[in-house]
Amino acid sequence: MKHIAKTVTVLMLFLISTAWGQTFSVSGSVTLEDQTGVSADHSGIKIKFINLPSLVAEDSTTSASTGAYSI
Repeated sequence: MKHIAKTVTVLMLFLISTAWGQTFSVSGSVTLEDQTGVSADHSGIKIKFINLPSLVAEDSTTSASTGAYSI
């Protein structure tokens, strides 16, 4: 089966007055629609974090086989 790269964009709004210089932890789970059952593999999904005011990509990570991600 051909693996298709998937990208999930998470839009993060940081208010300059409260977020300047702070570090945040973000975690969650993503799934691929065509992967079901006990053998489902949700790995390799790229999650991008975008700064809304500037629309600049701030960081990214990829999901584990369960679909979990943390950054």
